[in-house]
Amino acid sequence: MASEIELELVSGSEEELVTFGNALAKKYALKPETRSKYARALEAGGDYGIYCRKI
Repeated sequence: MASEIELELVSGSEEELVTFGNALAKKYALKPETRSKYARALEAGGDYGIYCRKI
């Protein structure tokens, strides 16, 4: 089962956001994803991935 968390800085400092993200990662054993959402969608699409193309 895959889950996703995305943090977005709306206000405040980038340092605070990174600190918060690191605290979440430590508490819940989260791992960063290096692949783009597009790449993951192609993988998830299986044979249908051939019909997807980056615009």
